[in-house]
Amino acid sequence: MNRIFLSIGLRRLAILISITILLANIIACSNNNNDESNSVSTASTVTIQGYVVDSPVKSANVFIYNPDDDQLLGTAITDDKGFYQISVEPLDSYIVKAKEGLMNDLPFFGEMFAICQNDSVDHCHVTPMTTLSENIAHLFQGDSLDEQHSKSINHLSDSLNINMISDPFIQNMNAEIVEDVNLSEIQGQLGQGEGLNDWVELIQSDIVDGFADDIVTTSC
Repeated sequence: MNRIFLSIGLRRLAILISITILLANIIACSNNNNDESNSVSTASTVTIQGYVVDSPVKSANVFIYNPDDDQLLGTAITDDKGFYQISVEPLDSYIVKAKEGLMNDLPFFGEMFAICQNDSVDHCHVTPMTTLSENIAHLFQGDSLDEQHSKSINHLSDSLNINMISDPFIQNMNAEIVEDVNLSEIQGQLGQGEGLNDWVELIQSDIVDGFADDIVTTSC
């Protein structure tokens, strides 16, 4: 009789051990899956960064949008040099908006934009020139945003005789020589950002009518 009870007890113990091992394996697999999921989640983000510059705009509010549905993807505030950095989901392109903040220790009133393509996320600067380019891009209907942006850059470069890729505002921030435009005159027109919309509309009217009568003054 004792042998029978002992045999039954050993079987139950073996079953309990098997169940314990099985549960341990399930928990381990679950933890591994969570680790893999977290790894994938971390790897599936893109960091967009750049400067908000007329002169550098510190404490500006920066917003990243999905251009397809205007969904807000992320926000940041610029540092004292106008630098921002935001991690978002990977897309082909983004719309970046910057507003408010301080420029030369005075309130900045402008609202600037930039189209950021996925091959330029590490230098997606927001300036009056990128704002102008973003406005002109919408004149090219029926194309993808990337195509609109490329056409806008090329059209402005040809029309204004300006290297839009270099961007005179970024050149000035980097203490590089600005040869294409009289930047100080443009900045005088822009003020603390309150003149930005009027400036963009004047340039855009020249692009549309084909007469460069309001174009920024070029250097001698």
